[in-house]
Amino acid sequence: MATKITSPKGFPEYLPKDQQRFDYLRNKIAETYASFGFYHIATPAVEYMKTLSSTGDVSKEIYAIKRVKGEGEEVNIDNERGLRFDLTKPLSRYTAEHYNDLTFPFKRYQIQPVWRGERPQKGRLREFYQADVDIIGNGDLSIGHDFEILQVIAATLDSLNIGKFNIKLNHRKLLQDILKKFGVANAHFSDALRIIDKVEKIGSRGVENLLVEDIFIKEQNAKHITDLLTNKVSTGDLFNIISAFNVKDKDPIDENFTMSMYTSFTQLYDFLHLANFKNINFRFDLSIARGLDYYTGMVFETEFVGYESYGSVASGGRYENLAGEFTNQKLPGVGGSIGLSRLFTLIQNEKIELPISEKKPTYYITYFIDEHAIKTRQISEQLRSQNNIVELAPEPIKLDKALKYAVNKDIDFLIIVEENGTFTKKNLKTREQENIENLDLLLK
Repeated sequence: MATKITSPKGFPEYLPKDQQRFDYLRNKIAETYASFGFYHIATPAVEYMKTLSSTGDVSKEIYAIKRVKGEGEEVNIDNERGLRFDLTKPLSRYTAEHYNDLTFPFKRYQIQPVWRGERPQKGRLREFYQADVDIIGNGDLSIGHDFEILQVIAATLDSLNIGKFNIKLNHRKLLQDILKKFGVANAHFSDALRIIDKVEKIGSRGVENLLVEDIFIKEQNAKHITDLLTNKVSTGDLFNIISAFNVKDKDPIDENFTMSMYTSFTQLYDFLHLANFKNINFRFDLSIARGLDYYTGMVFETEFVGYESYGSVASGGRYENLAGEFTNQKLPGVGGSIGLSRLFTLIQNEKIELPISEKKPTYYITYFIDEHAIKTRQISEQLRSQNNIVELAPEPIKLDKALKYAVNKDIDFLIIVEENGTFTKKNLKTREQENIENLDLLLK
């Protein structure tokens, strides 16, 4: 008895029709990214562990790479390898390594799988595709590029035309000042952000408990923080919130922070709303933190309206010097990522139709006697030259078998080369049929 083998949990594979839909989604995203002037790159699945270090809350989830048998190259701390857990760390290494050959600002998009060793659950896989788009500056990078990243993410989701999305914006600097106001020490800032980032998973009470137990702040202060995080903020209230919680006396950089942040966010809102997206709504949300350590400025997350339980389907933000561990050059950046696999899982589970554009006509050609084999091949080549998709029976087969195959594959037309050399053309969608005397008429 054969051993039953299945694919490992959390590593998806699709049947042909679903793969076709997934490919449509991936190609549509790539097409929109490219329309904004971003270049496509690809990086290896495997990076050195030292490249993947300093990853924040996902360090423990990296898959290490080892040979099954240990002969050959000796493994040490300098050449240990792991599967990439996102596309941002490889981008930072790539930019530093190829610095002298790139044009800055460097605008790239990348759509590849990543791997994380976490428990598979709704909306979360161990292998999944991300569709990243980033802009890297050389020395500095204007806030106009933050606008561009949000615009390209919004335009991409809008172009899919599969429903409404909320893009929720925040700023890490503002969060930092709020946390300082309520007693969070600088040394605990990153840990506090990772706790705040879990507010939708564990609720306000869960966040409060962790802030008290792990960050050592007073219960009253923890309650003030969660009250702010869970209060939906209108654009008009933004300046008052920023003014109230800016901490100018602890950091000289904060001197003009209130006004610059207000100006930046009002410009951001004005710019994005001018685009008049059909399916996109922008709002300010103090609870958006992004758990990874490298974000330093604007951050955002995106939910598919009505399917919020799946979590964010797109996210990103500003980072001031992600490549600092690989080069002495200052390379600030801003980027966004659409969780392609998560979005597709949602589409599959909820049976959401993709507006796939009309496909090329498909044909299946069959024949009954060997002497027509060459003729069928000639027909197939001529139909392909007319931009059709054509399959050919490999040998003479019975009509019912050919018909069953064509119907199961959702083929549009069945062409039968009859024994007398004439043709029968069946439209498998309308069930109409016509008899055709010669090849010229068939190919019209």
